[in-house]
Amino acid sequence: WFLGMVWLAYILVILVGFFHVVTAIIVDQVRKPTTIDRTIHLMEEEQEERKLREVVSKELAKSGKDESSQLSEKFFHKLLAREPMIRQLEAAGIYLEGGKARDLFKAVDIHGIGSVTAPDLVRQLINLRGEAKSRDLNLLRAEVHQLEHVMDTVFEAVQNIVDRMEDGGLVATTECEL
Repeated sequence: WFLGMVWLAYILVILVGFFHVVTAIIVDQVRKPTTIDRTIHLMEEEQEERKLREVVSKELAKSGKDESSQLSEKFFHKLLAREPMIRQLEAAGIYLEGGKARDLFKAVDIHGIGSVTAPDLVRQLINLRGEAKSRDLNLLRAEVHQLEHVMDTVFEAVQNIVDRMEDGGLVATTECEL
């Protein structure tokens, strides 16, 4: 009777070990295509970026500009009106229907100076592919919240200075109490 229980426990341990090995093999077989798919996807992204960079360089050369030139919003819109650029942007997943070209320049001109260099243009266009992810939106929301807090702090400091000037007839100074 006792040996029968030992034998049953032995078989149970062997079966559990066997199923662990089988599970490990299955998981490994499932992970391999995922890794390969990810590698292929990264290679395709690099190829799209290279093609976009080449098209931008060719279009700049046609206009007498080089990679270091500052591209104005007006030039950017002319660039986007050219068929090779439209095809390459669509291949990269960026579609310009309606009034999106104006919004696209605002998104590409991240410094807000009204112009952008060719490398920055390509980099920002690549970043704009696809749909916004919830993580991106949450990061943006957090940054906006931080900016609101800073603006509130600045507003309060300015308001305090103005109040003191009105109450005490103080002369404005260049220092701000932040």
